[in-house]
Amino acid sequence: MVNHGPTQVALDGVDGVEVDVVPMSPADEPPHVEMLGYRSPVGRAFSPLSSNDIAATRIVWRSNCDALISDPDGHLHHLSR
Repeated sequence: MVNHGPTQVALDGVDGVEVDVVPMSPADEPPHVEMLGYRSPVGRAFSPLSSNDIAATRIVWRSNCDALISDPDGHLHHLSR
């Protein structure tokens, strides 16, 4: 599915945005995760996020300890009891 138009512009805050949306739908009920592939605009640079930035994202895992770790690609993983 391709998203574009006023609603997608409002979500991204970018004029002329066009996004491929690929839902990663589980066999059970939602919620689900969506992968986004931006067709346009191309070449927009983003500053790296810190773990305490409001826009920072992380994957949350159930664990026997509490920790915030980073994998080799820089993705944040929040281990939580």
